[in-house]
Amino acid sequence: MAGDGLPDGDQVGYLRAIDLGKGTVTVDLADLLTGPEAATAHQQDTGTPLDGEQVYIRNRDPALRTVPIDPAGSYAVIYSASCCGPTSVPIEGLAEAIGGDWQGITQPNPPFNLSVQGGRVTSAVQIYRP
Repeated sequence: MAGDGLPDGDQVGYLRAIDLGKGTVTVDLADLLTGPEAATAHQQDTGTPLDGEQVYIRNRDPALRTVPIDPAGSYAVIYSASCCGPTSVPIEGLAEAIGGDWQGITQPNPPFNLSVQGGRVTSAVQIYRP
């Protein structure tokens, strides 16, 4: 899908920016692949076999989509100090993490599971990647 807009349902993507004043989030969608599909895609993209868990996040679509975000939605990040479980944060905390180079988060620019309803993001939960 080119340009702005996200279909309703669950998506995987990277959060590039949140504008609290406008109530928008800029998303870069990706594909979460598992099993043989992940191994094949990783080999195609990098020329090397996929080591460890057969999970690969493929991002071949450079389009950024700026869409509404629910200020009362459900948002969570994984802090380095708490390791692997997502910690709920208000939308302001999520915006701060994105704008602050992901300080204290387990990895810079992590992927998120996104829920979209009525064309707006209602949930963004960071995906744990070791």
